[in-house]
Amino acid sequence: MLLRLLLYADVVAKMVFDVNLFLLEKYTIINILMDSIIIFTTIIIFELYEYQYYKANKIKDIAIPGLLSMAVQGPYLFALPILQGFMFAVFDIPIQVYGPLVFASYLFNYFMLNLIFNISYSYIFIIINVFSFLVAFFLFNRRILFRSPTPPVGWLNSWLGGKYYVEDVVGIGGFSYVLKVSSGRQRFAAKVLRYVDDRGNPLASSWDVIKIFGQEMNRYLEVQSEHVVRAYEVSIPSAEYRSLSDYMKSPPYMILEYMEGGSLREYLTERRVLSLDEFYRIFIQIIDGLYDIHKNNLIHLDIKPENIMFKDKNRSVVKIGDLGIAKLAVGKAVATSYLSPAYAAPETLYEQRASKASDIYALGCVMYESLTGINPQAFVLNGYEVPPPDRYRPDVPAWLSSLIMSMLSPKPEARPSVDYVMQMFKKYIARETF
Repeated sequence: MLLRLLLYADVVAKMVFDVNLFLLEKYTIINILMDSIIIFTTIIIFELYEYQYYKANKIKDIAIPGLLSMAVQGPYLFALPILQGFMFAVFDIPIQVYGPLVFASYLFNYFMLNLIFNISYSYIFIIINVFSFLVAFFLFNRRILFRSPTPPVGWLNSWLGGKYYVEDVVGIGGFSYVLKVSSGRQRFAAKVLRYVDDRGNPLASSWDVIKIFGQEMNRYLEVQSEHVVRAYEVSIPSAEYRSLSDYMKSPPYMILEYMEGGSLREYLTERRVLSLDEFYRIFIQIIDGLYDIHKNNLIHLDIKPENIMFKDKNRSVVKIGDLGIAKLAVGKAVATSYLSPAYAAPETLYEQRASKASDIYALGCVMYESLTGINPQAFVLNGYEVPPPDRYRPDVPAWLSSLIMSMLSPKPEARPSVDYVMQMFKKYIARETF
């Protein structure tokens, strides 16, 4: 509101100044019309910015028109630099790069008007314009925490925690929003805890949930693995939110490694099934990641193709992501909720209990689906016996088909450990063509 008041005060002062210049015959009606257009454009952009989303290309849509407009600016246009400073800040255009260009454009403007058109243009106007640009830039730079009280789009082109520039919304899950953010030249994924879930149940709107989120996410920071998506930072509020606006300003979030290659789900959508060579290459890395998770006494509880990610566009490096509902294993089992039924073990679906063996079952489902294109849970939930994968794929070796079927055992104690699964893979795939 303060910025609005300052803006409108500047508009009034500018219009009074224009009228005085016109009465002194130093301004024409064309000058007043140009200033009016710029001023009202500024007001419209300020007001719409809080409620509308426009995904601008920084160079094409903002920087080039801004510099060109400076180059042809009249001697008394003060509103334009404020607008330009605002836009440069909002769309994260580096001041180190464009600041000198701004100054150069004003110098060019001075010589063009003074020497070519003989229009009086004092150096004071260059100083005032550059100062106006810089003040507007630093006033808004990294200060806009959200653009509208509508998550997640309200964070687009704003600053998460005042440190991470939000470029895009990657996905929306049951617990969280996933945003693509950047800090300098580095790109990350930000996982933001939702205010409420799809059913309206409280998440970040509950202080108890926020505390659990902080505890579980900090345990995620302890996992150091080449095949688990790396976590860098966890941020939670110091007090309970009083409103959605408070939540938008400082939501609970976690900064994660950005996985450029997408998910296994996307890859399976393209390919339907994996060749054996691809299967071995991908799943030996997934098994290694799950081994490191279990080694830290954590249970993932949401192993599925959507949470298996590729680091690069070539899909050469595979990592397990989204430990969002991972729980610290206390004793033999932990209570669970919000599971993905298509990959959840029977004991988690019907007894609301889970252990490390539940992750093995989910991994077996993903393996089965990756080889056959069929989710074995379709058989289980309808009361049918799961046929072995080699019935659909004769090229699947007997040892692998048998291993997957043991991972899909309805009895948790009958399933192999992740150590055993890893040993089997290392033992047999060395004998086969990779």
